[in-house]
Amino acid sequence: MKKQIVYIVSVIASVTLLVFSVSHLGTVSELMLPPETSGEYSEIIKAIEKKTGENIVLKTPQSLRGGSSVNIDDFNSDGTEDALVFYSVKGSSKVYIAFLTHGDRWMCSEPIEGEGSGVVKFDCEDMDLDGKKELTVGWSVPDIKDTNSLSVYSLHKGDYEYQIEKLTSLPFTDYIAADVTGRGKCELFVISNRYITAPKEAVKGTLYELAENNLSEICTSALNEKARGYSAIRCDSIKDSHIIYIDSIISQKQNKIFTQALIYKS
Repeated sequence: MKKQIVYIVSVIASVTLLVFSVSHLGTVSELMLPPETSGEYSEIIKAIEKKTGENIVLKTPQSLRGGSSVNIDDFNSDGTEDALVFYSVKGSSKVYIAFLTHGDRWMCSEPIEGEGSGVVKFDCEDMDLDGKKELTVGWSVPDIKDTNSLSVYSLHKGDYEYQIEKLTSLPFTDYIAADVTGRGKCELFVISNRYITAPKEAVKGTLYELAENNLSEICTSALNEKARGYSAIRCDSIKDSHIIYIDSIISQKQNKIFTQALIYKS
C-alpha cells in the first residue's frame, strides 16, 4: 500500500511581537567579557585543547530548538555520560565536532570537520533500531543561498577510541527528528524550500528513514509555497495517529504565520 503524508488543515494567524525592557544590562566592559564556564565544561574544553593542540571557541547552534555548544548525555548507550561539542579554532571559520567519553576524566576522540561555518541545530536519536544513536546536524552553509546541509553521523568504537563517521548528507531548509511512522524509531522530516535561488522549484516536505547507512525516502508532501521561513516544526501523537505541525512564516512585515498539519498514513 502506498505510503503518504496527508494534508489536514491550514491556519493563518497574526502574531504579535512582545518587546521586553531590561533595567540593567551591565557596563560595556562587563558585556565584553566572555562567559565563565562551569568546572565540568572547563574540563571538557581542556580535554579538546589537549587533543588538538589548539585554542578553541565554542559554537552554539543558531536555532533556539537546536541544542547547545556542549551537550552531555549517554550518546553511545554504554551507561555513562559522554559529551558532544561544537567548536571552532580561533582565527578560523571552520566548525568541528568533538566526542568525549568520561571515566576518571574526560577523554577526547579525534574531532572531525563539519560541513559549514555554523551549526543550525542537532539531534541524537536511534534511527535504525540497532541500540546506538545517530547524530544529525544541520549545518549553515553561507556560500549556498537558501540551502543548508543536513548530515547524519554514526558513533562507533575503534581500536583505541570512539570515532565519528559521516554516513550521508542532503540539502535542507528545516527539519525535525521524530517517530512519525509510529514504528518506534526516529525518522527525519526534511523541508526543502529554495524560494530565492529556485522560485519555480516546489516547496516540499520529505520523510526519510535511515537504512543501510543511507537516508531512504518514505514519502513526500507539497507544502505552502508562500513560506519565507519556519518558526516551529513539531510532531505529536493523537491516539494512533502521528501528526506533523509546521508553522510557516508567510509575511515577516505583517507577522503572519501559516500552520499546516500533516498526518502519516501507511
